[in-house]
Amino acid sequence: MNQMFKKYLIKNNFWLTKKKNDASWFVKHTPASGGIYARLMQKGVEIQHSGEKIIFTNFNELDDYLERITSPRILDEENEFVNILNRKISATVLRTLPL
Repeated sequence: MNQMFKKYLIKNNFWLTKKKNDASWFVKHTPASGGIYARLMQKGVEIQHSGEKIIFTNFNELDDYLERITSPRILDEENEFVNILNRKISATVLRTLPL
């Protein structure tokens, strides 16, 4: 078992689950991404999320991937709505400024 990846997963809020067939599984649940599952391998870690399995042997690549899937995402529709609100607020503020 790879102790460095084990420490990395624990540091990043993954929880160790029961060992099955001598494999260590970790799990993390977030509102933005749901369940993320990790299995320690001899040289690396396998991440399972949304039906895809990716094996990482590099901490930087693993960190980038976890950041991408756990960061909150704004959909295009929501982004457009936020832009409309910002324009309305800006227009209101500009109208109240003395010239």
